[in-house]
Amino acid sequence: MKQARTRCCSRKASSLDVLPTTRKSYRSDVSDVQWDYLCGLLPKGARTGRPRANEREILNGILYVLKTGCQWEDLPHDIAASPKTCHRRLLDYHRRRVWQKIVRALLQEADRRGYLNFTNAYHDASVIKSKKGPPRKSATPAITIFAGSNATSSSKRMGIRSTSPSPKPIGTTNAPS
Repeated sequence: MKQARTRCCSRKASSLDVLPTTRKSYRSDVSDVQWDYLCGLLPKGARTGRPRANEREILNGILYVLKTGCQWEDLPHDIAASPKTCHRRLLDYHRRRVWQKIVRALLQEADRRGYLNFTNAYHDASVIKSKKGPPRKSATPAITIFAGSNATSSSKRMGIRSTSPSPKPIGTTNAPS
């Protein structure tokens, strides 16, 4: 067990930068050298509002789930970040394109150090010929389900409408009542 350094050189120190307890280290944890490199790529939190959770622990939680393939709820309890926060932050990183910047920066650094060799790179694809051709129109009318302005094929929505003209329902008359 070791107490990891969480403070980044480009960020202002806060009470969240030091972990309150030591914990078991996992193979997916970010080392101090890796953290010094990656912390500059992460977005800074807002100056107002609730202080953000420990960024390094969140990154360790995200990397643990991505490496092991476990569900977010199965994140070990000794990682000092909640599974919900880790998942929400990963979605935020994707939305802000931070995750792509991290991957690009890591690939550029690996290429600069000579760790990448693209001479044996392969591209694989599967192509299946369609034997029956495009789908044909059937003799029965298609039924589309409408909910507001969105058409969907879900049977859980209300309001069924046929796309072909339908006769009047049985039992109606034109006689005045």
